[in-house]
Parts: sequence; structure tokens; C-alpha cells
Amino acid sequence: MSQLSIDRIPKKELENRYGIKVTALRDRLNALDILPEYDGRKAYIRGEDVARLDKLAVHLEDGGLLDEFIEKGLEGSADKISELTINTNQLRNENRVTKLKKAIADAPDPFIDLILLQKIAEMGWLLDTQRLAVILGISRDSLRKKKIYSHCGFVCIKAGKQRGNSVWSVKMLGEKVFD
Repeated sequence: MSQLSIDRIPKKELENRYGIKVTALRDRLNALDILPEYDGRKAYIRGEDVARLDKLAVHLEDGGLLDEFIEKGLEGSADKISELTINTNQLRNENRVTKLKKAIADAPDPFIDLILLQKIAEMGWLLDTQRLAVILGISRDSLRKKKIYSHCGFVCIKAGKQRGNSVWSVKMLGEKVFD
């Protein structure tokens, strides 16, 4: 982003300047409380507002968030912006590691379906078609058409009906499937 000494810039040019779509630009303008000036039907953004948008773009490119930029009041401080650009590679790497750690922490246990099926099998519980389909990660309709369904060492057997709904028994392979 080059700093231009201009009074105003056409709003449409900002999309190309920052490499973003119109909705992202609108979000940035709203977040910074920037209102375009109109000359007929053409919208313009004032030079000082473009400078604030440039600072925001640097912050976002360095892995920062829009809300973070607003909360910390970074748009008003040139010192803070230069701090952001000093170690961009280090900041980007730290942000990537932080985001990865958060994604791993927030991710569901990849074996939760198997753990649930094991508990259901051990307890001898009967599950309705909808609940079992959710655990298996398949559609209710595809399960409804079957009488027996195998999944990762478990066998699900349609065991009858309760209150008008089909119910299923879950057994682990190697267990006696039919009593």
C-alpha cells in the first residue's frame, strides 16, 4: 500500500487497492465509522480515512483481526502500526501457531463416535434412528433403509419399534450379535 497525499479516492478503487470484495470493504468502512462522500452517484473516501484503511490493511495482513484493531485503537497511533510491521514474519508465525493450537483445542475428539458406540454397546441401550444416524455421521434416511449397519468394528441392528420409531441395538464385532 503506497501512501498517497490526496484529498480523496474513489471508493471502487479501494477494492483493488486492498485486494478485497465490496462486502469486505463495506465491513471495514463500517467498523472504522467511515462514510463516503458522494459526487453525484460516485462515492469517494477522504485521504485521512484512506490512511486509516491502509493501517487496518497492514494489521490484517500481519494476521490481526478487525475487532482487535478497533478495540486497541490502533488506527489512531502511527507508533503502534510501525510496531506491527517490525517483525511481520515472526508475528505471522506466532499467529499461525496460536490459531493452530486453538483449532486443535476446539476440535472435537475424532474418536467420539467410537467412544459413544462402545458405551452404548456396553450399556445395552437402544437408540432411535435419528440419534444413531447423528452418531454415525450419516443421514437418517440412509440408515432407515437398512436392517443392519456396520461401522468401524460395530454392528448396529434394527431391534424393533418404540413409540412408532425404529430402535437400534449396537454390538461390538466379536460380541454375540444375535442372542
